[in-house]
Amino acid sequence: MIWAFVIKGMRGVDAAMKAVALLALGMLLLAGPAARADDKMKNSGGVWKSMDNCQAAAIRAFPDYTPESLSKRETARRRCLRQANLPGGDNPRLPQR
Repeated sequence: MIWAFVIKGMRGVDAAMKAVALLALGMLLLAGPAARADDKMKNSGGVWKSMDNCQAAAIRAFPDYTPESLSKRETARRRCLRQANLPGGDNPRLPQR
């Protein structure tokens, strides 16, 4: 029904342009529901934001770039991540050769 209305409104346009327009319209209609973020995506975004907040807090607490300050900054960042139960709060194991 809606397709007939669209086609009638395009009387001066040739068939190839009508086909392209209808294809584009169909793609827009089908892409709408698929473009929404699901719960896992939203949760992941929240985790990343919380991790960024821990990093920013550590930088505010230790703004200098001396080796001692960088060490304290990393310790503060990891403590924040552990307290918030976020990934990256513990030392990663190095691969054994």
